Amino acid sequence: MIIHEIDNWDSLRKELFETKKRAIKEGSTEYAQLKLYRGHKDIKWKLQSKLERQFDGSNFQDQELNVKKMNQNSNWSFESVGKAILNQFKQNLVRISSEYENISDDEAMILGRHHDLSTPILDWTTNPLKALFFALEEPYLGYTYNFPTYNLHIMHDDKPFVVFKLNCYNDIFNDDEFKIIQSINEIGSRMHAQSAWLTELRTNDYVCLEDYLEDIGKGDYLEKFIIDSKLIKEIIFHLHESEISAFSMYPDLKGAALDANTNMIGKYSLNQITKNS
Repeated sequence: MIIHEIDNWDSLRKELFETKKRAIKEGSTEYAQLKLYRGHKDIKWKLQSKLERQFDGSNFQDQELNVKKMNQNSNWSFESVGKAILNQFKQNLVRISSEYENISDDEAMILGRHHDLSTPILDWTTNPLKALFFALEEPYLGYTYNFPTYNLHIMHDDKPFVVFKLNCYNDIFNDDEFKIIQSINEIGSRMHAQSAWLTELRTNDYVCLEDYLEDIGKGDYLEKFIIDSKLIKEIIFHLHESEISAFSMYPDLKGAALDANTNMIGKYSLNQITKNS
C-alpha cells in the first residue's frame, strides 16, 4: 500500500485529485480502468465491510484469529449470518411496499448497505470530494458559529483522517475472490448522489482488503492518504464551493433534516468565515 501524509491543500489536490492515470509500473502502457475512493474518520480503521468487522478475530481481546474463516462451516458462519440479515431486510422491505416483492439479493444488499445494513460489501465513490465528505461527516455536520463575527468552529479531536484510493487495473478483477460492483444508481437515489460503487471480498481467507491485495502482490494498487486535521476547515470550504452537502449526499428526509441543521453556512460569506477562522 502506498501511503501519503498530507498537511496542505496543494499536496492533497495534487496527489488525491491527480488527473493523469497512474501506470502499474514505470514504462507500462496499462493504466487503471477505474479509480475508487473511500473516506474514514479514523486512520486505524481497516477496509472492511460492516459484516467483516463483526467477524474479524483481531477485534476481540486476546484473539488473533480469522473468525470469518474459522466459522465458514458452522451454523453461525459469515455466510449464514449475512444471509439471515439479508432475508430479514427483504421481508421488512415488503412490509414497506409491495414494489419490493421481487427484489433480488444483490439489489437488496446494495439498497440496504446505503441504509446501514450489515452486508459483506464495502461502498466506495468515484468522486474524491465525496470521499472527503464521508471522512469528515461528523465535523462537517457539527460546525457552529461564534456570533457576531461568524467565525467557523469545527467539532473535532485534532486527529488525522484518511481517504483510500483503489486503482483498479485489469488484473484486479477476479469474481471468485474480489468483486467490483457498479450499483444501479437511479436518479434521486443515495447511490446516484454518492457516485457509488461497491466491492466484495469473497474469499474466506481475509477479513480486510489491504491484506488481500498485499498477499496477491497488488498492494501498490491501493493508496492511503493520511490527512492532517488542520485542513478540515479548508476542505469543508471546498466541499461547499462544490455544492457537496448533507442534502446533496442524502437526497431524502434524512438529508433534508441534516441540511436544515447545518445550513447557516450558506447565509454568510465563506471567504470571510475562512479568513477569520
